[in-house]
Amino acid sequence: MAKEPSRLCVDEVHRVLLDIVNASANATPGLGRYPPFKREVVAIASNALDSFKSDAKKMVVALVDMERAFVPAQHFIRLVQRRMERQRREDEMKNRPSKKGQESEQSVTNRASSPQTKSEQAGGSSKPTKEKPSPDKDTKEGPNLQVAGPAGEITAGYLLKKSAKTNGWSRRWFVLNEKSGKLGYTKKQEERHFRGVITLEECNLEEVDEEEPSKSLKDSKKANGPEKGPSLVFKITNRVAYKTVLKAHSAVVLKAESTADKVEWVNKIKAVIQSKGGSFKAANTEGGPLKQSQTDSSTDAMIRRPADPEEELRWMSQEVRGYVEAVLNSLAANVPKAIVLCQVEKAKEDMLNQLYSSISGQSNAKIEELLQEDHNAKRRRE
Repeated sequence: MAKEPSRLCVDEVHRVLLDIVNASANATPGLGRYPPFKREVVAIASNALDSFKSDAKKMVVALVDMERAFVPAQHFIRLVQRRMERQRREDEMKNRPSKKGQESEQSVTNRASSPQTKSEQAGGSSKPTKEKPSPDKDTKEGPNLQVAGPAGEITAGYLLKKSAKTNGWSRRWFVLNEKSGKLGYTKKQEERHFRGVITLEECNLEEVDEEEPSKSLKDSKKANGPEKGPSLVFKITNRVAYKTVLKAHSAVVLKAESTADKVEWVNKIKAVIQSKGGSFKAANTEGGPLKQSQTDSSTDAMIRRPADPEEELRWMSQEVRGYVEAVLNSLAANVPKAIVLCQVEKAKEDMLNQLYSSISGQSNAKIEELLQEDHNAKRRRE
């Protein structure tokens, strides 16, 4: 698609250079007195420009093939980030009306369930009743993850990453590409470059229990109740014991921010790992089979909706358009440089040598013939 316009650019520059040669020959003092010599000089310069034009066409065609064969990886990283940001905005726009309706309905319900007396309305103060958090809030709410891609193969969201040095947790932005089997993370969502990438096809996945709480925390839990919530921690290890997973770490311990997030992350990563022959080990807790079945049922309830064919085609068209625009922008910046190098700079450096070598290579008889003076100029001189 871009080869023919590039060739036309070479031809246009070639015509401009030919015009410059003819104008220079006509403007050179004394050259008009010798028409054969003038025609010979113009012919030599034109042949040299034809050779430069041929080299320039080969260069721009090779440049088009090179740009078409390789696009920098930064283009695709920015493309994924733009898609995720666009989908996040679309989801916010879709959820905004329903959230407003729920808030208005909840405010009406609160006013109806807690009427104020006249004395309170006149100036009495009453503390608003706080809604007690529901113990199964995480299970009812969906995962706070972002999904992108034509088939929803890209998942992104926050996870807590355990530091091997400080033994503390750091909140990081993780991006999972199920198609490539890579799990990368950045410190902030706005960052473009991953700080680390895990190749899941070489890994195993394991659910682990929460760390033992401190004594004061244990006492407070005993006072509130003996029940312990589900663990939000899971670990990624390499299949080969002596190999690392990320940088110099043999294992990466991650923690989700909610049960729904953990279920979504674990099942997506588990699907990638098991498709590559890896293993998954569930948490060793009481009622393990029942807990696993509950996890599976909750996973089935949160399966992505089927992709809309029109929406998928729209994503694909945008990706192709972005790819073509990236190639054309690069060509628009580099093709003129190649043309100037192969034609203009070449003419400035080699044209004079071409004239000297071609004229000096002529025989004496040919040179005498070239130096035949014009009859009108000879008559005026005499």
